[in-house]
Amino acid sequence: MIKVNKPKVAPTTLSSIFKRGIAATKKICDSYDTDPISFADVKAYEIKRSIYNARNVKSTLKAIQKNKCCFCEKMHNDEFGAVEHFRPKLGYQIMRNDALVRPGYYWQGYLWENLFYVCGPCNTAKGNIFPLKNEAGRAINHKSTTKEVSLLINPAGKLDPRKHIKFINELPYGVSEYGKKTIEACGLDRESLNQERKICLNQIKVKIAAIIRNIDPIAVQEAKKYLKSSVKKNAPFSAMAIDYIAKSKIIIT
Repeated sequence: MIKVNKPKVAPTTLSSIFKRGIAATKKICDSYDTDPISFADVKAYEIKRSIYNARNVKSTLKAIQKNKCCFCEKMHNDEFGAVEHFRPKLGYQIMRNDALVRPGYYWQGYLWENLFYVCGPCNTAKGNIFPLKNEAGRAINHKSTTKEVSLLINPAGKLDPRKHIKFINELPYGVSEYGKKTIEACGLDRESLNQERKICLNQIKVKIAAIIRNIDPIAVQEAKKYLKSSVKKNAPFSAMAIDYIAKSKIIIT
């Protein structure tokens, strides 16, 4: 997981979509003000997929995230993915097996800061899980003035994921409570993902071996070029590559 450099303001290409989102958000908030008790029922309101998952919203998020899932860094050039709400829109759970607490963050259903592009497995794993550092500070409606501290790392938030999630070979581990909770909630240590990272790591190991052998100058230069590209933000599993190459003490500059 790496930090997403997301613009604070939605791109102008999204203006028409987010005008619809603003209007839809106002309608939902007005409904809550009229009958807040009804919002305990998920059918009381609708977050329209046609707005938050509009083609240009999704394509812009993919471009910002270098075509990678914001959580696992899996590349998604062609594979279908989803627009994820970091703060769940319909209801939330503190732990996976908890009952769903409603309402969710209905007022953030179309909020640019709350939307990210994710792969299907990460989206399914995270679901409605959203634990906080201080549960008493949870925002319960659109009028809440409390400042939440999420235990899940916001890809575009203040926490740098690289300081909280590290790798031993292809396996992620949390070096803080935030890292541990994010790995657990998003399934970043799921076996299928570990295997995909391992394939990528094996290629890195081959290149490092070529540099260590130092038999063919051209092969060494090609290997260094490959390693340089593997740690760039647009590379799949770049966080894993950064950690492994750093531990190898190979100089690629």
